[in-house]
Amino acid sequence: MRLLVAIPTYKNFSSGYTIAKTLNGLVQQNIKDFRLLIVYKTYPLDKTLDIIDNYKDRLEIEITKQKDGYVEEAMNLIFNISRDYDIVLTLDDDTIPCNTWIDEHIYLHKCFNRVGLITGLLEPFVNVHRKNQIIEKIYNIWGYYKPLYSEFKYYLTYINDMGLSVDFNPLIVRPYDRHIDNLREILEQSIFTLSAGAIGANMSFKGKTVENFTLPGATLRGIGYEQVFVTHLIRQGFQSAIANCCRVKHLERKSLSRMEDIYGDFAIGLETYVQPYSINIYEKINTKKLKLFNQILRLYAKWRHTIYSEAVFKGLTIAIKAIEEEWKPNTVRDAIYQVFGEFKTLNTIVNRESKE
Repeated sequence: MRLLVAIPTYKNFSSGYTIAKTLNGLVQQNIKDFRLLIVYKTYPLDKTLDIIDNYKDRLEIEITKQKDGYVEEAMNLIFNISRDYDIVLTLDDDTIPCNTWIDEHIYLHKCFNRVGLITGLLEPFVNVHRKNQIIEKIYNIWGYYKPLYSEFKYYLTYINDMGLSVDFNPLIVRPYDRHIDNLREILEQSIFTLSAGAIGANMSFKGKTVENFTLPGATLRGIGYEQVFVTHLIRQGFQSAIANCCRVKHLERKSLSRMEDIYGDFAIGLETYVQPYSINIYEKINTKKLKLFNQILRLYAKWRHTIYSEAVFKGLTIAIKAIEEEWKPNTVRDAIYQVFGEFKTLNTIVNRESKE
């Protein structure tokens, strides 16, 4: 079996070169017969390649330099090379896999032929709590839980017909299951659960699944690219699942998808809700329904007036306009950059005035 482990890396020096701990974890794997692909984007004074050189006598390493683009372009380089392998596993450059990480991913792929993508557990676990009962009722009335594909009927998390991610399938986690409060509790009930909630920091997929697939390149941080990949998988007749094993430790540091300030909240919310644009490229969504839903969120944003609710409204507005006007992906990316820049500039001025 041809095995590939892939790691995209950029500006790893800002976290104290955590990639060294990632590579140590790969050296300790029970399975040794795999190739390591590192997609490296250069940055002035960065010494990541020097760190990697220290492991070339213990790991079979191939380095591909990323000349331009962001996370999606890095993943497209990985997808392109993945076609020559049976199983491909991906990690972030700030994660440490358990010693049996590769074994467990491979075992599950052998057991489940129809499963094209598997997500392992991340520690610490990022929990997703259920919405309150009022919000759940509103969502039910609005038809928020209608899946994009009939195959999602038995998925714990899935993509709805508006191209948005649904954290909890109401057919699986019913309203009277109030003792089940969060995603971790549900996952612990079984070893393997169908789910569209893929996470690239701990993910594996069958190489044949990426035939004729390329991410559009519409985001800055790559948030939601995994769900775009899942959409492609379903169209190809494959399934996606999350496993209560294949554990990876996620080191605590700031990153493009983990920003612990108001700017991070806004950036992540903004990009998360641009997702319908990318989903629509692969499967036409219910744009009319999405527009009406956005109007409700606009009222909600005015009422709550929080950073995240404003980001959600802005993100959906970009997605809807981009779909209707048939924007190219780079135009969507420019719009995200512009809206985030305006938000950052405005809040910088407000913070300065408040201090004065």
